[in-house]
Amino acid sequence: MWQGHRTVNPDAVLGLDDRAGALRPGLDGDVVLWSGDPLDVMSRALRVLIDGREVCHYDDRPDKKVKNG
Repeated sequence: MWQGHRTVNPDAVLGLDDRAGALRPGLDGDVVLWSGDPLDVMSRALRVLIDGREVCHYDDRPDKKVKNG
């Protein structure tokens, strides 16, 4: 389920809606891809992208769980 609406209103209140709050070309956007509900303790951050670069990747193989790049 898309959860992007969680940042649109706070960004508008802070006056940042012209550069953040949505995933569109030209806006700042860091992204976390979750395995489930981000508030569920069993969910994992599968991928983290900051400034368009993947900085963390969860790997479910037993020998490597998290790869930081």
